[in-house]
Amino acid sequence: QHASEIKADLKRIKRMIESGRAKASRVASSSSLVEDKSISVAVLPFENVGAQPDLEYLSDGITEVLISSLSRKPGLKVMARSTVFHYKGRIGDAVSIGKQLGVSSVVTGRVLQRGNTIRIGVELIDVGDGWQLWGEQFRRNADDILFVEDEIPKEIVGHLQQELTRDRSESPH
Repeated sequence: QHASEIKADLKRIKRMIESGRAKASRVASSSSLVEDKSISVAVLPFENVGAQPDLEYLSDGITEVLISSLSRKPGLKVMARSTVFHYKGRIGDAVSIGKQLGVSSVVTGRVLQRGNTIRIGVELIDVGDGWQLWGEQFRRNADDILFVEDEIPKEIVGHLQQELTRDRSESPH
């Protein structure tokens, strides 16, 4: 587990014991503390920054491609499109939304077109501590947009894969 997950688990256990809802021995053996080797992620609907009707299909399309691409990766649990699209158009804190959805990471994105150039900003955020794990700005000609739909999932999967393979027995400093 990440240090932030262990810290959150310990705080939750402490609250449960202090409130009398659980005894220390029962909480310590609880199945909820069994280490889950998978990483969970929610790809929030990409924001059409310029509110251009022509870009709405692109922002939705990139979101859907990311969900589909990421869901094919072993050890990676991806929140369903039908769930995350409830947040479309709602301005909110990505960490709070991630906590509501019960995921460990959130992908957010923005799409903006200026002339024939499309800029896509993407961030991968750790829900436990709010740290940005990865971020990138993609600038492409509108004709090359399908290339970006392949490139972004590969980048995100690479960074999530690092999280999956990280040595979880390492002690926090």
